[in-house]
Amino acid sequence: YVPLSALVAIRARGRFRAAWWAMTSALTSWEVGEIIFAYYELTRTDPPFPSWADAAYLFYVPCVAGALVLFPSGRGWLDKGRMVFDGLIVTGSFFMISWLAVMRAIWHGEGTSGLSFVVSLAYPVGDVLVMTLGLLVLLRMPSGLKLTFTLLVAGLASAVLADSLWAQGRM
Repeated sequence: YVPLSALVAIRARGRFRAAWWAMTSALTSWEVGEIIFAYYELTRTDPPFPSWADAAYLFYVPCVAGALVLFPSGRGWLDKGRMVFDGLIVTGSFFMISWLAVMRAIWHGEGTSGLSFVVSLAYPVGDVLVMTLGLLVLLRMPSGLKLTFTLLVAGLASAVLADSLWAQGRM
């Protein structure tokens, strides 16, 4: 996916170019995390947690968030103000789902402290941020770009779901 995202970034103009380069950075950091984690799985019986792979995976979140914020919506300032309030409502909803599904177990988990607690909690918080921004950008996208961004947000949602399932299996 990284080469395709980079190709789109090269061909895009203006804010779309910056947004797609941010998305390319996000996908690259995820790939780096995958490579590091695969190395750990091949060379160790039990991959460390937290590890450098987690750092790469977590760097994905601000890159995706930056990309989603950079995508132009073609809306005015009044609508952007409404988007903030919509974002608070959507964030609260996703937070509740994430709390019930993943975060509560991490928060009340025994034996998790320090850096491993922070990293464990950073994953679902990042998922909430990515899903909130993805949904808000999708809702504000001009109709000519709806299909592209529906597919993009569906891909991000798949990554969030996989991340949540991985977190459930780790507990």
